[in-house]
Amino acid sequence: LVPCAFLHPANPVRPSAEGEMTFDQDSFQAFQTLLENWGDPDFIQTKRDVWQDLKSENGLNGAASQNSRELRKAVEIAVRQSAWMGSG
Repeated sequence: LVPCAFLHPANPVRPSAEGEMTFDQDSFQAFQTLLENWGDPDFIQTKRDVWQDLKSENGLNGAASQNSRELRKAVEIAVRQSAWMGSG
């Protein structure tokens, strides 16, 4: 037997009591802290680069052109997260 564990953090996007989708900033930040401590540094940096690009007047720049599937997914995730955070 191999010991293993699964971590399922709270989803920051969930329906409110009225059924409307809301963004829970605290859940998001809690997961970002876990990601910072245990995640792939290239994935984390790609997300940061995308967020920075989206805050600029020029939109997505170099961060959007990634060679690996994982980092292209980081771009996609960062764009969606940015939209929920209100900065994209």
